[in-house]
Amino acid sequence: MPVTAIWTRQDGIVMPESCLAPEAGASFEVAGCHMTLGRNSEALALLACRLAG
Repeated sequence: MPVTAIWTRQDGIVMPESCLAPEAGASFEVAGCHMTLGRNSEALALLACRLAG
């Protein structure tokens, strides 16, 4: 199963070290905080790109 980890250093809830996916090219850092990732334009564009394949 493909993995995509979208994470932020400013999260404040999840430690960045735990968000690193072991697969190369599967971890993506964006700016923002935990509570706004669902409306973060950078994260949403990345997700759309990954889903498009």
